[in-house]
Amino acid sequence: MKRLILALVLLSLLNLSSFAQGEGALPGLTLQTSMPLLGAGWIGTAKPNNDPIGYYLNPAILGYSSQNNHVSLFFMPKKVDWIPSWSHDLTKNTFGFNVGYNFKELGLPISVGFGYMHDRMDYGRYLTASNGPEIIRKFTPYDSFDAYSFGVGFDYYLIFNLGISIKPFESDYGNNPTENEISSGKVNGTAYDYGAMIITPISKLFFDDIKYKFCETAYIKPNVNFTLGYAITNVGDKINYIDEAQSDPLSRTGRLGYTFDFGLDAHIIDTEINLFTYSFTAEVEDILIKQITEDGMFGGKFDGYQSLLGDIDIWDNLLLLNPSDKVVVHKGHTLNLFETLTITSGSFLGKRYPQTVGTSGYGLSSEGILKIVGNLTDNLLLKYFAKHFVLEYYDASIFRDYNNFKTDMQGISLHMKNIEL
Repeated sequence: MKRLILALVLLSLLNLSSFAQGEGALPGLTLQTSMPLLGAGWIGTAKPNNDPIGYYLNPAILGYSSQNNHVSLFFMPKKVDWIPSWSHDLTKNTFGFNVGYNFKELGLPISVGFGYMHDRMDYGRYLTASNGPEIIRKFTPYDSFDAYSFGVGFDYYLIFNLGISIKPFESDYGNNPTENEISSGKVNGTAYDYGAMIITPISKLFFDDIKYKFCETAYIKPNVNFTLGYAITNVGDKINYIDEAQSDPLSRTGRLGYTFDFGLDAHIIDTEINLFTYSFTAEVEDILIKQITEDGMFGGKFDGYQSLLGDIDIWDNLLLLNPSDKVVVHKGHTLNLFETLTITSGSFLGKRYPQTVGTSGYGLSSEGILKIVGNLTDNLLLKYFAKHFVLEYYDASIFRDYNNFKTDMQGISLHMKNIEL
């Protein structure tokens, strides 16, 4: 009976892996955790952002976010009811923070950032029993991990960013024996992520002097950037729950993408505020697991890993945005208005997704409003608060119009930025 229940748990996990393009163990490691990036098509490799956990799919983003010298914290006001239509009581919870510092005040064009995140996916409550009607025990299978991430940025015409994450993980599908069987059902290990990102500040490099002055103390100017990012995630050893012969590889994944940002900034006296920014992001991903002849109901035999790009075709997949049966294409749109309202939408299609999966979301931030208040008031306390503190709320939906799998989630972020030591 225990083996039957464990099989049902693993089937749930395999169903989850089909949503995350996973072909290996612990597909939960491939899930994006950032609300604004989830809402924008499940992106996260090539989108510069200041989200407290927006570095998860590419730790190099910490090199960018640390330019504002800020400390930021993220938490969920409640656990996510993951794919509620399943009625399996699957829940997910995430919290994290990052800290960064920019050394430009010391004459060095370098910024460094550190991030920590904890994530846990619970797969509901199950019963184990002997061959008779007696219930031996109840257990709650889960996957969890911690991510310790470090990123560095170097600003010299272009902004070069590199990052690494160390992710200890734990997976438990019931580690207590029944009357007649003994098996651990629990594994521990460590995975590693590596990332790189290059930001080209087009407007700063080529038309930094272009501005429209509408009074003596105020003007607007364009802000245009292009970003290219790559990350390889979940590098690590195979894991097994029962015996070495049944080991599974981690879902090592290669991701490549780019983002175009176009916006207008307003400079009013000594305050700078972004009027709007629109971003388009395209990213492609491939699970880098090689498989040979089918030898079981769940797929082929593990035959090592592919190279860094796997089956990704830069021209067809990334530039023409054509998905395939081996590569998933993500497309995301982000619109930010007055540093107050963020609207996101996106989709992904390809391997394991026979039809387009939609995403959407919105966010509210105190940053723009506080900047305006700080500019209008002479109160030093309000000015300080407006310059250094930001409160944000995000709401994201994924699997929209996809087999009734829609999942909603919310998150809250607190930022402390522009700190001078």
